Amino acid sequence: MDARVLYVDLEPSVAADGATILEGDDNAAYLCADVRDAEAILGSAEARRLFDLDQPLAVLFIETLLYLSDSENPAYVVRSYVDRLPSGSYVGIVHFSEDEELANGLGLFSRMFGTPPAVTLRDGDRVVEFLDGLDVEDPGVVPVPLWKPEAEGLVKNPDRVPVHAGLGRKP
Repeated sequence: MDARVLYVDLEPSVAADGATILEGDDNAAYLCADVRDAEAILGSAEARRLFDLDQPLAVLFIETLLYLSDSENPAYVVRSYVDRLPSGSYVGIVHFSEDEELANGLGLFSRMFGTPPAVTLRDGDRVVEFLDGLDVEDPGVVPVPLWKPEAEGLVKNPDRVPVHAGLGRKP
């Protein structure tokens, strides 16, 4: 069976462009929705068309949670999906961490465009918290290069990569 994917973006123009690109693709759809509303996303016509929500599936927060401030409770957002997923489902998270070079880049962005991007950088320990209640898969929550350290062509200096990733399985 082919993979099925539901992309979600809050920005209407991004969602519209994505939907145009995916037009005619029976295995993918693009939904304009707020990631903070798991019920609306998992209950959407697109999700019901693509997935059997009684069977395990994966929800991937790939550079998504950094756009939620701590006051928006990203751990609760993740939990709102986990609570709706059947046993055996996965939640994957990739998240930027604090880093001097990244902070310099955000500062440059601010000088160029007048305002910094609204992101919240979090370390690997915070990503672990987001996977609370899930069985975290090996190798745990680690810098991205340590997911497949034996892979050729991959940066081998994880201390220089301010991005952590983790994958949890719902028991």
